[in-house]
Amino acid sequence: MIRKKYFFVYLIAVVICLLAIAIGINNKAYKAVAPPIYDPIGYYAKSHSVWDSINKRKALEVFTTIPSRPPGTALILYPFGFVPSIQSFLFRSTFAPVCIWALALMVIILPNIRNLKDMLVGTALTAGLLALPIFYHFEFPIDPKRSFSISIQWGLVDVLQASMAALALGLLYTGVKKNLNSLVVLAWVVGAYTLFIKPSGILVLGSLFPIYFTEGMILWRQAAPPKKRFLIRHLALFGVGIGITVASIWLAFSSGYLSKEVIETAKIGQKVLIQISNQSLWTQMDVLWKPVIGHWWIPVIAVTLLISIGSLMSSLFRLGISDLGLRFVSSLLVFSSALYWWMTMAGQEHRYLFPFIMLIMSWLIVPTLFEWMISLGSRVRYMAIAYCLVPLICIITLLNIQQGKVSSGIERFFGFNLDTGQYSGEVKIGRSLLQEALKSDRQITIYSIGNFRVGAVEMIDWVNSIENPLEPHHFNTYRVNDWIHPGIKMKQLLSCDYFIIEKSYLDQVPSAQKDAKRWQDEESFLVNFIKSFTQQNNFAIRLIQDGPVSLYKVQNREKYVAACNDWVANHKWSDDFWGRNSYDRGDFEMPGLKVINPKVVDDLLSKTTSVLPVIDFGHKLTLLALLRNTNNYSVKSSGDLITFLFRADQEIPIKYAIFIHLMDKDKKVIFQHDFQIDPDGGIISQGTLWKSVVQIPENELSQTFFIGFGAYIPSKEEAFLQSNYKQSDWNGNRVILPLK
Repeated sequence: MIRKKYFFVYLIAVVICLLAIAIGINNKAYKAVAPPIYDPIGYYAKSHSVWDSINKRKALEVFTTIPSRPPGTALILYPFGFVPSIQSFLFRSTFAPVCIWALALMVIILPNIRNLKDMLVGTALTAGLLALPIFYHFEFPIDPKRSFSISIQWGLVDVLQASMAALALGLLYTGVKKNLNSLVVLAWVVGAYTLFIKPSGILVLGSLFPIYFTEGMILWRQAAPPKKRFLIRHLALFGVGIGITVASIWLAFSSGYLSKEVIETAKIGQKVLIQISNQSLWTQMDVLWKPVIGHWWIPVIAVTLLISIGSLMSSLFRLGISDLGLRFVSSLLVFSSALYWWMTMAGQEHRYLFPFIMLIMSWLIVPTLFEWMISLGSRVRYMAIAYCLVPLICIITLLNIQQGKVSSGIERFFGFNLDTGQYSGEVKIGRSLLQEALKSDRQITIYSIGNFRVGAVEMIDWVNSIENPLEPHHFNTYRVNDWIHPGIKMKQLLSCDYFIIEKSYLDQVPSAQKDAKRWQDEESFLVNFIKSFTQQNNFAIRLIQDGPVSLYKVQNREKYVAACNDWVANHKWSDDFWGRNSYDRGDFEMPGLKVINPKVVDDLLSKTTSVLPVIDFGHKLTLLALLRNTNNYSVKSSGDLITFLFRADQEIPIKYAIFIHLMDKDKKVIFQHDFQIDPDGGIISQGTLWKSVVQIPENELSQTFFIGFGAYIPSKEEAFLQSNYKQSDWNGNRVILPLK
C-alpha cells in the first residue's frame, strides 16, 4: 500500500510538470505569425491528408498521398482528427515528444520506486530530464547570434521519433528486467512505429535487437534454473520482434511511403545534402551537444559515463564484465554504428542522430544516474535533486515570460531556442503575392533565393491550400537547390514572375565573380545578375520591396529573356550546367512557348516542310506548321522533337493547353503529354505567333503508331477546340498524325 502511494505521488508530480510545460508551449505557439517552414509544412500537410483519407475511408491513400512524408506522425499529433491551425500544429509537434519522453522515463523509473527516497530521486530526475534542450527549439532565429548552427525547429519530427525510440527502449528494458512479455512485445510494436515516423526508424529497430540481446545476457547470468525455459521464452520474444520488424518493413516498402520512386528521390537528396554539409566529425559534434543535451546536463552525463567506464574496467581487471560495463560496450557499438551511417550516408544533419542519442540516454544514462543518486548520502542526494530541478524551473519560467537580454542569455546557456513571433514582414509579402495570384486567377512563378526568411514567404501558399482544401496551390516555386538535380534551370528561370531574395545573400555577393565550377556557385551568380540588372533601370526587373527579404518583379518579359540569354552567354559554367539546360540536345532553348515574329516563321518554313497543313482550331488559334526533328542543333539524345507553330486568332486565355496522345496501332493511348499554351501563365494577345517544342523519348516513340493532339481548357468539362482537319477523330477535337 505504501509503495502504491509513492507511485501515485510520482505520477501526479510528473503530470503537474507536463501541464506547466504545456501551458508555456501553448503561450509561445499562439504568438507565432509564420507558418512552419519547409519539412514541417510537409508534416502539417500530411496530417491533413491522412485524416482526409481516413474520413473518406480510403486506407491506401494514407500512404500514397504525399508519399515522401510518412503517416505515423499524423496519428500521434492528431489522434482525434485534423485541426486546421498552424498554431495548434506547432504546439502539438513540440509538446507530443515531451509527453512521450515522460512516458519513457516513467516506464524505466516507476518499477524501481520502493520508498520515499526512490520517489524523490525519480521525480526530480524525470522532471529535470523533461527540460532537455532537444525539445525546445522553436522558430529558427532571425538573429544569427542566437543561432546554434543546427537545423532544428518546431514542426520537425526527428524529436518525435527520438522520443518514440526512447519509449521503445524503456518498454524493452523494463519488460526484460521484470519478465513482462507484454512490455517486450509492445516495445517491438513501438519500435516498428518509428519507421512510420521517418525511414531511419528501420535503424532504430535494428538497434533494439543488440540491446535486447545484451539485456538477455545480463538476465541469463542472473536467472535461476531452469535455463531451458528461459532460452525458449526469449527466443520466442526475439522471433516476435523479427516478425514485427519484417511486417513493418514489408508494409513500408510495399506502400507508397517507401516506393522505389520515393527511395530514389531520397538517395539523390542525401547526396546533395552530403555535398553541402561535409564537415569534420569534431566540428559536427561540437555543434551538436549544446542544443541537444545542454551545458547543465553535460557534467551529469559525463559522471554517469565515467561510472560506466569505471565499472567496465574494474570488472575486466577481475577477468569478467559487469552488467553496467556490458551495457556501456553495447551502447558504444550502437552509437558508433549510427555515427558511421550518419557520416557516410545520412548527410550529417544533426537531427538525424536524435533517436540514437535518446536510445543511449534512456538505456545507459537514466538507470545509471538513478542508481547513483540513490547511493549518495542524504545531504549530497538532496543537492543532486535540487540540481535536477533547476532546468525544469528555468524552462517553465522562460516559456511564460517575455524574452529579454537576461532571459536570452539563460536560454543560450541551457541550449534552448524559444524564439517566436518572427517573420511578420515575410508573411506580409507572402500574403500580398497570394492576393496577386488570386487577382490574376493563375499560378504565379516565384524564384526563391535564401533559407528561412524566404521560406516563410513560400509557405503562405501551402498553409492556404491546406486550410482551404478546395483551393489549389497558387505559387509555383523554384530554387537553385531542388534536392533532386540542383543548379539553375533556364526553363524555370525564364518563366519567373517574381524573385524573393534574402538580404544576406544580396550583401554577400561580390561584384566580380569567378567561373561557376559548382552548382553552389550559381546561386551567387544569379543574385548578382538580378541585383546588377535591376540597377540598370531598363524596367525588365523592378524592385518591389526592399528589406530582410527583397521582392523583385519581372516587369518586361521580352527584355528579361534577352538579358538572361546574354547573361548565360557571357559566363563560364560547369559542364553540368549545359547538361541541365540543353535536355541533351546541345541547345539552350527550353521546350515550351517562345514568341516569334512573322519573319522568323517565314524563314523557318522556307527551310523545312510541315508534316501537316494549316489547321484552324475553333477560330481561336491556328496551327501554321508541325515540324519534326528540324532544330538547327546537334541532336545528342534519341527520340523525336516536335515543334508546333501557332498563331492566336483571338485573345487566348491563360488556361488553354495542348494535349499530345501517343497511340498504338489500334489508336489506344499509351502515353500522354500535356503542356500549357503559355507556360508563363499570361494571356496571349491576338495575332501572336509562337512555337512550342516537345521532345518524345525513344522508349515511347518505338511503341507509337499515331500521334494525336488537340487544344482544350483543363476543367471538369474539358472544353475542346474543334479543328477543321479531316484526319481527326473525337468530332474533330483530336488531330491524327500517322507515325509509321
